[in-house]
Amino acid sequence: MAIDRTIWNAYHSRDELPLFKCLKCQTGTLLPKGNSVQPLTPEHVLRYQNHSDWHPDWDVSTWSEVCKCSNKECGQSVHLSGKAEAHKEPVEELEHMGVRTAWVELLKIETVYPAPFILPLSDKLPQGLWAVLKSSFSLYWSDQSACLNRLRTAVELLLDDQNISRVTTTAKGKPRRLNLDQRIKLFAQNSNLLDCLDGLRNIGNLATHDFNKVHHEDALDAYDVIHHVLREVYDLDEIKSKSKKLKAKNT
Repeated sequence: MAIDRTIWNAYHSRDELPLFKCLKCQTGTLLPKGNSVQPLTPEHVLRYQNHSDWHPDWDVSTWSEVCKCSNKECGQSVHLSGKAEAHKEPVEELEHMGVRTAWVELLKIETVYPAPFILPLSDKLPQGLWAVLKSSFSLYWSDQSACLNRLRTAVELLLDDQNISRVTTTAKGKPRRLNLDQRIKLFAQNSNLLDCLDGLRNIGNLATHDFNKVHHEDALDAYDVIHHVLREVYDLDEIKSKSKKLKAKNT
């Protein structure tokens, strides 16, 4: 199942912050404690508004909000913060039954702590792989480059768990380190996941060497891909078992 982009979008209106699932109990919803977020604009920004060349996208304010789990037996609190920016967006005009472009205020989420899970993490995952994926969730908001690097590391750890060596031996009997591309190809000899793993490797490399080219959408695409990979590697036996059970239902 693909990730719901409406929840994990970085930009939201002040009255429509995303309703994350509580990471602690995994049943409750994180609800804002206030009725509406009130961005704080510093004085030096307010002074810009008197400038003859002032433009709405000059203004950058900060905001924060505390959300609390709706499950009363849990009560986990989560802190959100970020910046408020002016963006040109299509706005409906009810009077004229049309749409126009106008400046609107959007809140950009920069931090969520503790960060909710973007993907469900199975207990079948090795501890190191589970921990790396969990650490990527908080980085998704603040640093997509670092987030994608974590997902690249997750691929390395997955290959470790599948006994794909990091080292080979040359014809002269000397050890030689295998790069991630070579390890993926070794693994893919008995798997249909070559394109998935190679895509994660490539976007991880791009995040390292040209971080300005990666964005939230790239990270969400990568999460969709790695979710598929994890299910294929760690949940396939369970899925096959359920499929056989369904097939034999009328026999």
